[in-house]
Amino acid sequence: MNIKSARTLALAASLFLVPTSFQAAFAADFGSIATSSLEKVNSATSSAEEKVSSATTSAEDKVSSVKTSAEEKVSTVSSSADSSKIDINSASVEELTSVSGIGTSIAEKIVEYREQYGDFTDLADLTNISGIGSSTLTKILPYLSL
Repeated sequence: MNIKSARTLALAASLFLVPTSFQAAFAADFGSIATSSLEKVNSATSSAEEKVSSATTSAEDKVSSVKTSAEEKVSTVSSSADSSKIDINSASVEELTSVSGIGTSIAEKIVEYREQYGDFTDLADLTNISGIGSSTLTKILPYLSL
């Protein structure tokens, strides 16, 4: 039952129970009470909607902030990891010898191989160079990139 129906029903009931002289005053009082209650409900609903909207916006902002922060951290870690690796397709003998496990002789062979056959397409191709086996490759891979 909605408020309008309840109001009408109460007003109709009051007409039978209350003397005629008080009926008009009672109807006016009941109307103002119902209106006042309805206004309070509307105000509370509006306030609740504003709070939900504010909380939703706040939560979305926090999620966005955390996501941006995480992306920045991943980007920083990724770029620092890439920048610390040596590109075997452009590194000089001196740069290659800075990697533990690559001496001058191996570094020179890497540069010669690159000059003779072109750029490496896979780090595993380093095993084609005399002196680099699977154990050496495993040791130096973390420090090299293409």
